[in-house]
Amino acid sequence: LAELVQNAQRAGSRTMRINRQTEEGTLTIEDDGKGIADLHALTQLFIVGESGFNDPHILQQRPAGMGFYALLASAQQVQITSQFGSLTVESEQWFHDAGYRDRLPERVDFTTKRPQGVCLKAAGIDEPLCTLADEHVKGRLAGYNQLQVVYNNEVIVPYDPSQHYQYCVEVDGVEVWWWLKGNANTHPS
Repeated sequence: LAELVQNAQRAGSRTMRINRQTEEGTLTIEDDGKGIADLHALTQLFIVGESGFNDPHILQQRPAGMGFYALLASAQQVQITSQFGSLTVESEQWFHDAGYRDRLPERVDFTTKRPQGVCLKAAGIDEPLCTLADEHVKGRLAGYNQLQVVYNNEVIVPYDPSQHYQYCVEVDGVEVWWWLKGNANTHPS
């Protein structure tokens, strides 16, 4: 989810709404950013490690370019709706059928459009994943101060930089970041 929040933030979103329905196994993510205007922009979403943004603050956020793929791998089906139209992707076919991936433009519904932002609807998410998301999402999403995040109708209060600081540890050559309460001078080395 953090990668998808970064995408929304970089697209100029002011608000992102995330609704999880555990019983139905669905997750809906909506933002009010610039959206996905055309097929070229849509195909960028399917390239692992590619954000499609050239803004300098991308490097500060350390994006991995995995947000959409992680959602697709966690669900049976994901529907993307924006200015280009709407596209429903069946996860199993996407990951195992090259022909299905190649026919992506043929499956776009150009009649169903969203005037602003992006809406992702993931279906077929198992309950343990929903529960895990519910337990960890609030703390993880509180680090995005420039964007109002609403999770299951609850506004996530951003971290207060005067009360929290970011901490980084390198694990197997990968930087891992998180927010800690207090200030960096009091953290033990």
